[in-house]
Amino acid sequence: MFHDFIEKFMQVYIDNIVVKSSSEDNHLNHLRKSFERMRQYGLKMNPLKCASGVCAGNFLAFVVNKKGIEINHNKTKAIKETKAPTTKKELQSFLGKVNFLRRFISNLSGRTQAFSPLLRLKNDDVFKWEPKHQKAFKKIKSYLTNPPIISPLLKNKSMKLYIAASECTIGSMLTQEDENGIERAIYYLSRVLNDVGTRYRPSEKLCLCLYFSCTKLKHYIKPFDVYVYSNFDIIKHMLSKPILHSRVGKWALALTEYSLTYQSLKAVKGQTLKAMKGQIVADFIADHSIVEALPGFDNNKPRKLYFDGSSHKNDIGIGIIIISPKNVPFKFKFRHNQLCSNNEAEYEDLITGLEILLEMGAKFAEIKGDSELVLKQLTKEYKCAKENLIMYYVAENTLLKRFTHVEIQHIRRMENQDVNDLAQIASGYKASTKESQEAIKIRNKRNLKDVSPQKLLIPKLGGAAETVTPRYPNN
Repeated sequence: MFHDFIEKFMQVYIDNIVVKSSSEDNHLNHLRKSFERMRQYGLKMNPLKCASGVCAGNFLAFVVNKKGIEINHNKTKAIKETKAPTTKKELQSFLGKVNFLRRFISNLSGRTQAFSPLLRLKNDDVFKWEPKHQKAFKKIKSYLTNPPIISPLLKNKSMKLYIAASECTIGSMLTQEDENGIERAIYYLSRVLNDVGTRYRPSEKLCLCLYFSCTKLKHYIKPFDVYVYSNFDIIKHMLSKPILHSRVGKWALALTEYSLTYQSLKAVKGQTLKAMKGQIVADFIADHSIVEALPGFDNNKPRKLYFDGSSHKNDIGIGIIIISPKNVPFKFKFRHNQLCSNNEAEYEDLITGLEILLEMGAKFAEIKGDSELVLKQLTKEYKCAKENLIMYYVAENTLLKRFTHVEIQHIRRMENQDVNDLAQIASGYKASTKESQEAIKIRNKRNLKDVSPQKLLIPKLGGAAETVTPRYPNN
């Protein structure tokens, strides 16, 4: 009936109709056309449910006004007045109210993750409300005291999609700049990963997040050019390579119908986050940090880092396995195409592992390896005297200072067999049919020659110290 009016000055959702105009004169003309069309088809309207000439109004239980789309205060009031649940049914009722507002809430899945064990309780199980549940409960209510205002779509303007992933959740935020150049949120999405999803590599989780977001927001983004922002370049490769294998290839193929362009989030952090238009981006990043996205995350449980290096012909392979607090393993392997000693390879390996841990937001680390020299130099049982190792020693100590607590343990080679296999595969010494088809990232040896020499304080075995001037200082 209204097919030629929809998207021009009318929005229709089943039996709800909104006629919107930018001026009073246009509004009268739009209303006249709408009423004539209704009379033509014999459509009856209930006058008690109609409002004309208003600057704001309720539509589908949300408040639509000049600023954008807001949450109806009656909805937030019902949530804020809800008392702490005492039964599973009361918790489900609370989450049902919150879920109705999901598009307004950044990382809703992460905020409600603490309630998952309670929702899985059976009829005979005891419902126990613990402090971590109360903390998550209060955070949701606090968030809804000042919820964000969602912006409607603007035609002929590109859109931005920010994606993030943690160990158990993935989330995204769709934004668009308004007429004043201020970035406004349009939609928040989040999802809890199932048991299989939690075992995906971090890069695969981001690819899944992009696929999930585009599928859910297809009616928003299909007519627009969309810039995808992420901390990791894997999204760039996913969007640029025509052929990819496995599940990532299937997701990439499904995304070909959209106009997506990758942008590095690191490139905009320094400029947009300081400006007002970047505030929602800053909030989104904070909401999706590793610890924030995992309610109940125990900071007293460190991530375990296993490392090993392997030298073969002209290549050096390094292998890393990181075990999360929930005993989920993450495996990494890299290849250096420059010659270096075995001890340098071990140091390169450990530095890379520490950088990955810091990138994951870890503060507690438990380091395990079979390189007695490297580990006992870090624990100061051995003195670091060789010039080619001094700068690695200093670089690793600098990284270790960024952790709140670190435990270093030397283990036997047999206990480090899995990570040793990764290193041998990366170096080309060992490979199977399946593993030889896997992509191995090529890394250059760290450049330690770019800075003028400086004096460093190197601890001795007995606790005293000596001053050493290295030939190649750290960069």
